[in-house]
Amino acid sequence: MRKHSRRKKRSLLANIFIILISICIIIISVFVIKSIISQVTKIKLRADVNFGETTATSIAITSKKEPILIEDSNGIKYKKEDDTYLIDDWVEIDNSLYKFNQEGYAINGEIKDQGQVLIFDKGKLTKIIKDNTYKESSVEYFSEAYSDEYKVYLSKEEMVDTYYPIKYKRISSTNELNDTTTEYYLGGEDNKQYSSEYLVQIESNYIYFLCMGEDKSFCGKVNKMRMNATLKETFGTNVEGYIAINGRVWYYENGAIHRGVNGEKEEVLPYQKLEDMKETLETTNLYVPGIDEKNVQEISPVLPTVDTPIQKAFEPQIIEGPPRR
Repeated sequence: MRKHSRRKKRSLLANIFIILISICIIIISVFVIKSIISQVTKIKLRADVNFGETTATSIAITSKKEPILIEDSNGIKYKKEDDTYLIDDWVEIDNSLYKFNQEGYAINGEIKDQGQVLIFDKGKLTKIIKDNTYKESSVEYFSEAYSDEYKVYLSKEEMVDTYYPIKYKRISSTNELNDTTTEYYLGGEDNKQYSSEYLVQIESNYIYFLCMGEDKSFCGKVNKMRMNATLKETFGTNVEGYIAINGRVWYYENGAIHRGVNGEKEEVLPYQKLEDMKETLETTNLYVPGIDEKNVQEISPVLPTVDTPIQKAFEPQIIEGPPRR
């Protein structure tokens, strides 16, 4: 009886021991399986990044921020891609030109800038017109504008009609051949180009100029021209003001701001003065009202017949370009 009781007790202990060992084995197996799964996941994630597959990690590394407009209690600011703000500079947004001040806020209202008035609405340029109240103190030269290499200006002493010849000169020298003292006429001595006062600019070594007056064959166009060029580009036909920024021309015409990149190509020709036109008309014995009231000559019209073509009277035109001296 005692032997049987002892055997039963030993059997119970053995069963408990086996159960404990089994539990330990299960726990260890679960731990090993979880470790294997974790390692496989890490290896797969590395492979996804290396081979360019889209994962959460790769998106965070390659994402690029876009510039945005941010408004606070003081106004509107322009946040750039690098999380800094645009300060005292221009920027093009949705085909419009914006200006931000030294504090980084969009400009509102009007600014007078060396002969022109620029009007802004929440940073957006909406109007440019000539400032007729602006005057410079310079006696001989005025309307000066600068690039890294050149200075451009107008000469008061050589005014023709109401326009001034455009001159330029180097202001920097890279070698002995670059003369920084000699003045040059835009278009050359024979094809001088002219501008109204305070409407000449230089940007990226292009000279921009605008004549304002009643002669629409010559005035109302923004001209873009390089030194020593034989061609120029023109923008608009009834321009009231303009500004050149980053290779583009922004001009105000017919109540709106327009952006110009490539203008109409025109040959650089001399501007023919009214006095020169008078000499031309006198040699042809023709009368044109407003030029010479003394040389009035009746012109008998030639009536067309079957064999006679219609004869057209000579129609003098003022050639666009700078005056002939």
